Amino acid sequence: MDIRQFLAHAGTVARTQTLRRAGFTDRNIRSAVANGEIRRLRHGVLSLPDSQADMVVAVLADGLLCCVSAAPHLDLWRLAVPDRVHLLCKHGAERTAVVHRGSVWPPESGRPVASVADTLLHALRCQPALEAAVMVESAVRQGRTTLDYLREEGPFARRFAATRRRPPAKMGNLRRRTPKARRRHRVDTPPTPRFGKP
Repeated sequence: MDIRQFLAHAGTVARTQTLRRAGFTDRNIRSAVANGEIRRLRHGVLSLPDSQADMVVAVLADGLLCCVSAAPHLDLWRLAVPDRVHLLCKHGAERTAVVHRGSVWPPESGRPVASVADTLLHALRCQPALEAAVMVESAVRQGRTTLDYLREEGPFARRFAATRRRPPAKMGNLRRRTPKARRRHRVDTPPTPRFGKP
C-alpha cells in the first residue's frame, strides 16, 4: 500500500504521526508532498489533494465526525445535511462545528469517525426526534445495534421517547414544569419508541 492508498483508507486526511506508525518514513512523506501526491494542510497534518472537507475539519480539530455528520460515513440514513459539522472531541473546541462530549465505544476504523454507538447516542441527544429515529432504525435494520442497548447505555433515550410526538423546542418548558404537570404529560413514563422490525 502506497501513501495515497493509505490516506484514502484513512479518510483522505491523517496526522503525520499516523503515517509514521504505518511505516512511512519522513523521506516518503516529503517526496509525496514534493511530487504533489499529497498536500500538507499544516504542520503535522497531511491529506490527499481531493480530501473530504468534513474529514479535514475533524482531523484539524483533533476530533471525530459524530452525530448526523458521521451518518453517511457509517452507511446510516439521515434526512438532511447539517449546516455545521458535528464533532466528538475530548478537549478543545471548534468554532465552526457542533462539539459533542463523552464516548462509550472507541472508533471502529482508522478514519476520524465516531463509532456507531457514540454516533447514535449523541444523535438522540442532539437531533430532532424524527432525524434521530431515522438513524437508529437504519442501524437496527443493519444489525449494528439494538434498541435494548440504546435504552441501557443511552441516557438520552428517555428524552427521545418523550419527544417523539412533541416539537423539540418545547422540551425546555416540559422539564421546567412541576412533577404533577410532568405526570400529566407522561414525561416520567415515556412510550417505547418503535422503529420497525430489524
